[in-house]
Amino acid sequence: MALLASVSSCTGSSPTPFAEPSVAPCDIASVDGEADFLPPDFQGEIQHHGDGYGGMLFESLESAVCDGFERVVVEFSSYPDEEAGDVGLWAAWVDKVTTEGGEAIPLDGSQILVLSIIGATWQPGTGGVHGVSGPTGNPIAEAQFHEQSGGSGGLYVGLFEQAGYRAFTVDDPYRVVVDFRIPS
Repeated sequence: MALLASVSSCTGSSPTPFAEPSVAPCDIASVDGEADFLPPDFQGEIQHHGDGYGGMLFESLESAVCDGFERVVVEFSSYPDEEAGDVGLWAAWVDKVTTEGGEAIPLDGSQILVLSIIGATWQPGTGGVHGVSGPTGNPIAEAQFHEQSGGSGGLYVGLFEQAGYRAFTVDDPYRVVVDFRIPS
């Protein structure tokens, strides 16, 4: 059963299901300024899993159209009584989305980028799968966050075509941000 999380645009935002409204998605800047866009076919490690347990609990999933790119934001809170550390980020292009048991899950778009988020922990009572439609359908068709066992989660982004992208994390609250260039 899929739960729909909040969808927002740069002109307004909706409250997240578990937390107070935070910064509008387009107003989020990376800690080190704007991260460089990676080539459309990049696969591999983007951010190394830092010290500490990780213990990041899913809070919300949003998408937005920003100036020159579309953005997907996954917001997390810290697991109570655990030392939070930076999550690890790994990117890979896949042919389909499957559950941990191997069951296929439909996702709009002909290209699928999966961003593995190492250090994300299961949030009890949230249903495990959270989805949001792409804000314009160019390049994002749909995004889903899948809570998984073993201390990781997967952000699956269905695209109409591969696009240059960047992924980074920000604090207060802790978010994983993924941007995709809008084709010209």
